[in-house]
Amino acid sequence: MANLPPSFASSKASSSSNDPKPSPVEQLVLDICDPELRENALHQLSKKREIFHELAPLLWHSVGTTAALLQEIISVYPFLSPPTLTVAQSNRVCNALALCQCVAAHPETKMPFLRGITILDNLTRFSWLTACLALRDYLPDLLSDTTFTSCLYEEPAAVQWLQQMHHNIRVRPPPGL
Repeated sequence: MANLPPSFASSKASSSSNDPKPSPVEQLVLDICDPELRENALHQLSKKREIFHELAPLLWHSVGTTAALLQEIISVYPFLSPPTLTVAQSNRVCNALALCQCVAAHPETKMPFLRGITILDNLTRFSWLTACLALRDYLPDLLSDTTFTSCLYEEPAAVQWLQQMHHNIRVRPPPGL
């Protein structure tokens, strides 16, 4: 946790500067990078994201955490078309998406997160077309899935954005689709 944001580092230093043991939330963030512990960490942190206001900066500034969240999201792509996503996979990806949303909504991490998304937008044409095909085929099912939508119930704008993305892919597909 050496690369903590200033807002978190100062509050941590004043509370227990002699205790090298990470707090329970810090430990869960570390656990995201361990494939054996990731599922529980995603679940617990997703539940605690509203309680711990500095979770977004902690997630963003922790080495490997964002990559692990993206890995969780990308790992379900093969199961989107044809739709063979299990409930456990759906829960994991919903928890990872909820944590990404937490990072995207926090004032300290919003702009760096958006810059990172811009970099991801420069994926190869094949990856883009594959993702569009998967989204076109799977988004209607995903948007009607109560497990997924329950993760987004507090964010109607996110659901609306997903619906608009599905509409755009259906109506104006990218070249070559």
